[in-house]
Amino acid sequence: MPTAVLEACSACAMDLNLGHYYRVVSAMDFSIPVNIVPFIAGNLLPSPSDRIEIDQSLERLEMNARCFEEILAHQQNAISHITLILKQYEAVYAKTLSEHLRVQEIMDQHKYAFSSPIRSLPDDLLAVIFELAGPNAASTDQFPWVATRVCNQWRAVARSHPILWATFRLSTDDHRFSVFDTNRRHADEFPLDSLDRRQIIEKKKFHLLSITKNIINKALDFSKNVPLTLSFTARSSQYKSDCGLE
Repeated sequence: MPTAVLEACSACAMDLNLGHYYRVVSAMDFSIPVNIVPFIAGNLLPSPSDRIEIDQSLERLEMNARCFEEILAHQQNAISHITLILKQYEAVYAKTLSEHLRVQEIMDQHKYAFSSPIRSLPDDLLAVIFELAGPNAASTDQFPWVATRVCNQWRAVARSHPILWATFRLSTDDHRFSVFDTNRRHADEFPLDSLDRRQIIEKKKFHLLSITKNIINKALDFSKNVPLTLSFTARSSQYKSDCGLE
């Protein structure tokens, strides 16, 4: 079962930088030496020694200002990066929410299927309904083969009622016999002598009968000792001849 894997994002790691910013700012000295305050606050003319101290104070303040500028630039980059990450999270959140709603909808459909009235029918009554569907075990697109692909309950009911597998009806209307009809319709377009046509038909007939044989053998296993009902209908004598049924 898949589980959500959470990893620390880069935005969370940036939070560690905030402490560094606070420490740097707190360590900066913005004080003005007392002896040069009169020259900065007033219009007194500083002495040469005072000028040196004023220059040193200005240099210190300029260095602090550059440090501030670097921190501000770094913080601006961090804000831009976090904004981008936030947008990505919003997009992923929207997609996750959409998938969650889709899964919830599928779950509701499953719950509806379980609450369907036919789900409450006992197996013996369900088997009667299957019999009324006109089972034909000779073709996988007919009952009871279709029932075995619906759900576990239907599969179990179909396989446990031999009578559903005791009827075999084959007809040339069956799509599996279209290979012969197609061969006859295109005989003029692709002329072959009678021997070649017969060989092609024999190969197709062998393939068809092999498939049908496998289906019938499986159905016979399910039918057990129930008497079988067999029928075969062909549309015309020519069709019977082409299929090698005469």
